[in-house]
Amino acid sequence: MIAGHGRVLAARKLHLQKVPVIVATHLTDTEKRAYAIADNKIALNAGWDEQLLKVEIQALKNDGVNLETLGFSEEELMSYWTALEPTSSRTKIRLQNHPPLLYR
Repeated sequence: MIAGHGRVLAARKLHLQKVPVIVATHLTDTEKRAYAIADNKIALNAGWDEQLLKVEIQALKNDGVNLETLGFSEEELMSYWTALEPTSSRTKIRLQNHPPLLYR
């Protein structure tokens, strides 16, 4: 398997019998190794729309989601909450309708 380990683990947890895959028979062993590294690096280079992330985290909290399941530490969540200011009137209105994310 070159990539998709998380997909396979999720499928196993859900007791799925099949997982969609792409068989990369056209790649050489060297190309497969390069692809695996590139696939992981792309995830490391991913970024966030931090303002949207803040709004979504707040909405998930309001919907009763345990924020610990998102993979962020409490410090990261507090950092997003305290560092970001609403930039659009739509975001400002949505944030005004919700209480603070975390309490200390």
